[in-house]
Amino acid sequence: MVTLGGMTEDFDIRGGGAPGAVVRFVLALGVQVGLVLGGSWALVTVDRLSDGNPVVRFVIAVASCGALIGSVAWTARDLDPPTGVAALLYLAAAAVLLGGAAFGVLTWLWSDQQVLHDRGVTVPGVVGRHWQSGDGAGLDPGPLFYYNVVGPDGARWSFRTETAGQRPDVGEPVTLTVDPEDEVRPRRGPRPEAPPWGVATAARDAVFAGALVLAVAAAAPRR
Repeated sequence: MVTLGGMTEDFDIRGGGAPGAVVRFVLALGVQVGLVLGGSWALVTVDRLSDGNPVVRFVIAVASCGALIGSVAWTARDLDPPTGVAALLYLAAAAVLLGGAAFGVLTWLWSDQQVLHDRGVTVPGVVGRHWQSGDGAGLDPGPLFYYNVVGPDGARWSFRTETAGQRPDVGEPVTLTVDPEDEVRPRRGPRPEAPPWGVATAARDAVFAGALVLAVAAAAPRR
């Protein structure tokens, strides 16, 4: 409800004149950008906390993508634009959806690598024991190969691989890159190079551009 000069009128977000247009613009832009950035952050954070559980990854990815698709569809509802404008809206929608998916996947793939590049410490050690988990049936992510490594000072770390050919034997010396703050899992090998974030940045910028176009469409007057 809005009150003007003692008169009370219904406020309809689908119309509402200038206030309604502003609300629709802010909602469309904020929701779409928020879903892409927030979904990427959630995927990285929960993946670390769940030790890479594939079911959790799947749920977050499906929920984020479904919400993003719904928000994109909402921006153009009840519109009957000219052919040229409709083509621009389809292009903007593709930029948001494909750019959002690319940004989310690349952020998930490269965030741990960036942490280890920034503050990772390379340590030597010897494999104390190793074991296998999972067989790859159904939603099982396996087989995963886990290793306990003992450092010269008795410190212990664990790491895993998904490739049988990378399995070191018990007693074999290995080099690990570990996070002193224990935020990400150790990785075998020297400290990694910085990821090529330019690709992810381009995907993010495509999301921003597409979301801006769709937000303008959401603010357009309705029938």
